Amino acid sequence: PPPRHPKWLLDMGRTTDWWSLWIGLTSFCLAFAIVYAVPYAAHSERARYVVPQPMGWDGNPLDAWDAYGAVGTPLLFVAFGLQYAAFLRASGRITKQKTTAMAYMKGFCCLCAVATSAFWVGRNAWCSNNGLGYAVLSILFGMMISNAPGSRPAWLLAVAADGEFFIKCSLVLLAVEFGVIGRFGWQSFIVSWIGSPVALVAGYLIGTRIFGMNAALSLLVSVGATWCGASAISAVGAIVNPPASDISVSISVVAAFTVIFTFAQAYLAIGVGMDDSVAGAWIGASVDQTGNVVASAAIVSEEAVEVAGIVKMILNSGLGILATVVAFWWQMRPSSTTNGAEKK
Repeated sequence: PPPRHPKWLLDMGRTTDWWSLWIGLTSFCLAFAIVYAVPYAAHSERARYVVPQPMGWDGNPLDAWDAYGAVGTPLLFVAFGLQYAAFLRASGRITKQKTTAMAYMKGFCCLCAVATSAFWVGRNAWCSNNGLGYAVLSILFGMMISNAPGSRPAWLLAVAADGEFFIKCSLVLLAVEFGVIGRFGWQSFIVSWIGSPVALVAGYLIGTRIFGMNAALSLLVSVGATWCGASAISAVGAIVNPPASDISVSISVVAAFTVIFTFAQAYLAIGVGMDDSVAGAWIGASVDQTGNVVASAAIVSEEAVEVAGIVKMILNSGLGILATVVAFWWQMRPSSTTNGAEKK
């Protein structure tokens, strides 16, 4: 029998893309209610931390917590956990896999503990002033957990597999003031849609003419390094039809350097005294993977995060245009093979 509802309507309640939007909307409504329900003075300490979270501290770590934060933060995690459980139920994740709902919640609690610890330590005055904020600490804590001796429990691995979903939710929640878009809107388009294509062409020419790489591999590495990482490599790979080994090598190389430059660019910007908005635009246009962009820019400042997020989102939106241009150019260029992939 034909389905009772169209597929697009069903997808709104079961796909990760839609659920990241629903969770973002629900969380925004929750934050809106908190802001207007909690009394605070305009420029007081509470105004900075009206959403429960660790506050800034210097000597005593317990100074990061007051009664409001100590009680409100666990309640906030409960609200997030309920939304995550609803997503697991609606997407069929619990029924399709052996992992139980209680196991997912145990892993989610561990995730909340790691995030709270990173925020707590990162709010220290020395750490925040020296580029050791919550983003860097979150990565370091994650590396310590994933590389610790022994095997990780199944309930932790189940939640870790949803890392991309949590990144989508965080990007939805990355609220940017309209004033920032007004100040950096057209500059962001120039950086994204002019600077990145110039870097792509330069990388391709360096790879083919100086290092003697075949055209397909050079194009894949250049696209991945200057555009959207693995997403861009996969999109262009479907056009140029390279050997599977070329795609694997391209993704591996880009991923390895992405980890390095997530830290290197942020600390270089701090070291040379680069303006926060310039640093954000630089990071947003050159660091691959949106999650890495946010983490890298967070090392610099909140303003850098906003600018980097705008630049990266504009860059990502041009991936379809990039794929179309590459398709036309690849079909028109002289080729030494008939299957689209050159011999090494």
